Amino acid sequence: MHELVYLSHKPEREQQTEGKKMAQTARSKKVDGVTVSICLTEEEGLDVNDGGKWLLICEAHSSIVQDSNYRRLWANADEVSDWCEECRINDRVTVSA
Repeated sequence: MHELVYLSHKPEREQQTEGKKMAQTARSKKVDGVTVSICLTEEEGLDVNDGGKWLLICEAHSSIVQDSNYRRLWANADEVSDWCEECRINDRVTVSA
């Protein structure tokens, strides 16, 4: 069974600007207040051999997870605090009034 490859942070990339289309393969959704996107590894300039054809990205913290299976990776999108360290830390922080 192939395992997900967790990478702490992806290289900086140009921010998406209004009017600039995302790649056709990219898909995004909001999860716990952050945007999570899935796209092809090569479209982000990363190596497929590092862990797979697909990337799941926490856009707020630039954390990524890489896998060769699109469905398995997109299924993990809803559990962003499982693979994004910053989201996990933020989930643990409790603000007292």
